[in-house]
Amino acid sequence: MRLRGVQRYHWARDVEEALSLLSAYGGKGAILAGGVDLARSPRTDIEGLIDITGIGLSYVRKENGLRIGATTTLTEILEHPLAQEYAGGIFLETLRKVAYPALRNVATLGGAVVSAHPWADIPTLLVALGAQARWQGSREEKAAVEDLYAREFRKIFREGVLLELLFPSWDGAFAFEKITRNAGDIALLN
Repeated sequence: MRLRGVQRYHWARDVEEALSLLSAYGGKGAILAGGVDLARSPRTDIEGLIDITGIGLSYVRKENGLRIGATTTLTEILEHPLAQEYAGGIFLETLRKVAYPALRNVATLGGAVVSAHPWADIPTLLVALGAQARWQGSREEKAAVEDLYAREFRKIFREGVLLELLFPSWDGAFAFEKITRNAGDIALLN
């Protein structure tokens, strides 16, 4: 990681502790799960890292569609039988086109939502599937991923913790095509 200025590393025991630590840092704390985006972050103001990988947010469940915890890695999703069945397999087919396998081993679905770079493939997939995000800040909230990006989502996640993504039951069809030289190429258009 290239982060400068980090003075403390915290291993949160639960969501409440993570929120308390975020609040205590007053905007100078950062949530850590996969760390892919954080490792490349230009931020120099981060004083504390708050690791949330041990608070039970890594899961795939079938419940009114599909629920995927924020700290679930892309590889864990690719290997999960419930995810393999979702949307007739197109969901996983699309995830396989995102990044190199080594990156998918550490990148989390939640990290893809929180960082939401304009060139990122995953937010496009989530919007196409009608996914919703559920997070905890001063109160628990839920919104369609598409609507979330229309809000000040970066501020939301500097003060809150993304808990999970909810995917509706799906019987429709869609396609995702990525034309690249290799899996690490960045999209010019999404």
